[in-house]
Amino acid sequence: MSKTIGVLTTHIGGAMRPYEKVFSLAVAKTAEKLGINLVFYSGGFYEMQTGFERLRNFVYDFVKYDKPDGLLVISSLLGNFIELEVMGSFFARFHGIPAVSAGVKIPGIPSIVVDNAAGMETVTRHLTETHGCKAPIILGGPEINTETRLRLDAALGVLGKAGVTLPPDRIFSGNWDKDSGNRVAAYILEHNILFDSVISVNDEMAFGFIEGMEKNGRLCPRDYLLTGFDNIPAAGFFDPPLTTITQSPGKLGENGIIMLDRLIDGHPVPDETFVPTELCVRESCGCGLNPEYVNDVEDANRICRSLHRDYDREERRDAVLTIISEGLMNTTTMEQLSDVLAGSLPRIPEVASCSLLLFHTPGAKDSGLKPAISWNRETGARFVENPENQISTKPPLSTGSPLRIVEALNFGDKAFGLLVFEIDSILFSLTGTLREQISVTLNNIDSFKRIAALNRDMAQKVDRLTALSSIDLAITNRSSMERLMTVLLEQ
Repeated sequence: MSKTIGVLTTHIGGAMRPYEKVFSLAVAKTAEKLGINLVFYSGGFYEMQTGFERLRNFVYDFVKYDKPDGLLVISSLLGNFIELEVMGSFFARFHGIPAVSAGVKIPGIPSIVVDNAAGMETVTRHLTETHGCKAPIILGGPEINTETRLRLDAALGVLGKAGVTLPPDRIFSGNWDKDSGNRVAAYILEHNILFDSVISVNDEMAFGFIEGMEKNGRLCPRDYLLTGFDNIPAAGFFDPPLTTITQSPGKLGENGIIMLDRLIDGHPVPDETFVPTELCVRESCGCGLNPEYVNDVEDANRICRSLHRDYDREERRDAVLTIISEGLMNTTTMEQLSDVLAGSLPRIPEVASCSLLLFHTPGAKDSGLKPAISWNRETGARFVENPENQISTKPPLSTGSPLRIVEALNFGDKAFGLLVFEIDSILFSLTGTLREQISVTLNNIDSFKRIAALNRDMAQKVDRLTALSSIDLAITNRSSMERLMTVLLEQ
């Protein structure tokens, strides 16, 4: 019998989430080679105190009901904004299920991690030794994040050995996104901070910093040098092309599945396994004109062809999502929602089945699930009128597909249930987008029901008031006892 592995993540990936995209694809390909079934549980950041991300975390609770043979947890994503010890408590919830942590070392859990320290040491030495940088600033991630601390400590260690002391006001914290880099650039310009180089702990913040400085006429690498970390696909096409550290989320995913497969079979696995990093030198550090660092043309062509294929595929999916979105705009009942899905899902050939599993008691996440709408490509969609309760995420019209994606359905803090897909291949952003659209629609349906109930209640109250008014009028007039009795009998 095939094993089933649960993958706990914050997103399946897409054009705006290249790390998750590469990881998910590698996990799926490796599992297919090994004959392993996968269930992706797509939730939010664990124990994050702000934002709506955490409100999707109830999806992780269904692991205990599905009982997979093992768990691969992308700790570097789920634990983005928490201490390492708190992330350890997350694993304790799944005691008894073999588990592997990807991205961050969790004490007591076999972990596969990027060699963050070695990578940051390499790129920092490149700036100090090759380019003689003496006045850098550092773009860091969230202060509480483990990968941030590892990369920051490594950079500071190399700078210290080079005789460069960095005061705290030259080290900035961000959220891994372009906006963070933009904000730091604005601060640097406003306070006229002098610097010759920028060490960014990821590529996205580096992009934001370059764009923020460029708005004010400060160009990289003419006015300052800059390096990133991650080597996401956009790094080679940015202006200027980014010198960065290549880490491989694909290797994390591939080796994580292999390690977990061995662990499930009872074989010993290392406590910690490192995925090596590599320096990728381009133009942002000032090395662009050196022939030694010119990018391979065939690699560039291959990437362009891949991007073109991705673009065509995403364009087709966007067209389907537009059709679904237009259909959902005027949807006020579950039957109408079923009709929209029935007319749209056949246009996505990778989707084998799709099910809406709603909480038996609205908002009560432990009340069990009831199938509300089930669709598969053989039988089409059906609205389930008298569903039987279930606790697992297995679709009622399961096709037996080896890939399943479980998304949380919620609108703010209002939890509706789960959206479950069985798919032939990874769909990336599509399932997340459908989750958002259907969550909004479920909230609209709920609001419509409440308004209809209020209208009915209002109509009943108006009827009662009208009756009382007639009685009052008859009593006031006292024209005849016969008339009063007639009114009372009517009401």
